Amino acid sequence: MKRLFYILTISLLTLNCQKDLNSENPVIVGRTLATLTTSGVSSITNTTAASGGNISSDGGTIITARGICWSTSPNPVISGNHTTDGAGAGIFSSNMTGLSAVTVYYVRAYSTNSEGTAYGNEITFTTTSSSTALATLTTSDVIQLTSTTVSSGANISNDGGAPITARGVCWSTVTNPSNNGNYTTDGIGIGSFSSNIIGLSSGVQYYVRAYATNSQGTAYGNQINFVNNATAHVYVAGSSAGRCIYWKDGIPTPFTNSGTFNDSRVYSIVVANNDIYVAGYERNVNANRNEAKVWKNAIGILQTNSLGSSFGQAVSVVNNNVYVVGSENTSPNIYTAKVWANGIATTLSSPGFTANANSIFVQNNDIYAGGYEESGVNRHAMIWKNNTPTTLYGFCYQGSNPTCTFDASEVKSIYVAGNDIYAVGTSIAGTGTGVYDSLMWKNGLATRINILPSSIFVSNNDVYISGRAGNYACIWKNGTITRLTNGANQAFANSVFVKGTDVYVAGYEKQPNSVNSIGKLWKNGVATDLTDGTGIAEINSVFVQ
Repeated sequence: MKRLFYILTISLLTLNCQKDLNSENPVIVGRTLATLTTSGVSSITNTTAASGGNISSDGGTIITARGICWSTSPNPVISGNHTTDGAGAGIFSSNMTGLSAVTVYYVRAYSTNSEGTAYGNEITFTTTSSSTALATLTTSDVIQLTSTTVSSGANISNDGGAPITARGVCWSTVTNPSNNGNYTTDGIGIGSFSSNIIGLSSGVQYYVRAYATNSQGTAYGNQINFVNNATAHVYVAGSSAGRCIYWKDGIPTPFTNSGTFNDSRVYSIVVANNDIYVAGYERNVNANRNEAKVWKNAIGILQTNSLGSSFGQAVSVVNNNVYVVGSENTSPNIYTAKVWANGIATTLSSPGFTANANSIFVQNNDIYAGGYEESGVNRHAMIWKNNTPTTLYGFCYQGSNPTCTFDASEVKSIYVAGNDIYAVGTSIAGTGTGVYDSLMWKNGLATRINILPSSIFVSNNDVYISGRAGNYACIWKNGTITRLTNGANQAFANSVFVKGTDVYVAGYEKQPNSVNSIGKLWKNGVATDLTDGTGIAEINSVFVQ
């Protein structure tokens, strides 16, 4: 019995000691080797190259060493050539030196924690025969511009020691596109650039890579894939090299044969029932006058039959009815504001006063036109609804400025949203000052805006205005200005159109030290060049269907 007591006592003491040992030295579960990938090899020369890695998981314990290892044989390890590049998880970069020229190397990233050393995927590369390397670059994200056009580009961070002689983007429906297939050419040198890919098919997956070429060869950026799912068609209208042109999804269609820039102009474009309507004017050389014109699918359909010059400024098509506003020279030195409905003219302005209608909006069989009318020394901003005039005043002529003795105002663009009538334009800020206020009128009430306006669009209670601020082409939304250009050259934003969450702006930018300009379309702030800058270009209107 006593012996049994001793055995039980010793057993209990042993169990208690085991419990204490386990509590002081717990078994830790869940620790593993780190997880990592090897970065692509870049900046390859005859003796150097760059790589690195991304440690996505430390395996549950601290990373105490990391870097890359390389060899002329597969599966390099840290007992051979390697770098030491700090500690911890995340992305790191590393440089290899002392390489031999024209030699195949194998490289892997490594990461060491308490459980051991893990290696990333293996990458092979070949050193060059000279100290010049391929360029280093990254491909920019793809931004949809139209149903057939996207924008990408790149940032060339290193030229490899030799000038970049060609750069751009290449794309394909298969992986790893190269500049032996579809590609753009977008200048030379290092830095960031943008590029437009056109002629894409809807619903198709594409692959795109930027490229950069120096004397060593052509380097490619990372590959981006996207599916072209856009359904919107974007139409813009303007003039280039003296000819009227409209662009559909970036593809130009010229439709006049004038020889100089001032011989023909277009100011407005709309699309109805898949027909494209453009309003402007064209020079009648035989009659020695300008004639207001509307082109339907590039064929002229409006003839004003005026003995004097006439100008079409804006067009709207509703229920197969074609409405155009502008002005007509009805007597010496007098231009009369007009609206043409299916070619039949109606006078908007008062007899004997010079006037012009710049903008039109048709809603629920009501025809709104905006412009100006001169009365003596005054020029009043006007809105005509079904030919009935309403005068809009700025702050000066309304009496807030006692030094103001006359009006000088004009409506540039109108938009009707429900029962609200919006207009933008300018008004004299003070007699003799030569300074004008930029204004937005809502139901006749003026508000100052900090942009010289050209066009207005209202969508979901948000108000968008295109225009200028100094040298900058800008878009104004609910009081906030976004610059579309960098201000290095004089630029103009002439028209705005909103579809869904996308904001389209049409305009142009002057070339430095030249009369030439580049026609531009911006979508959500990203620019597409519509012309090449070798002539005078002016884009005045955008419409999205």
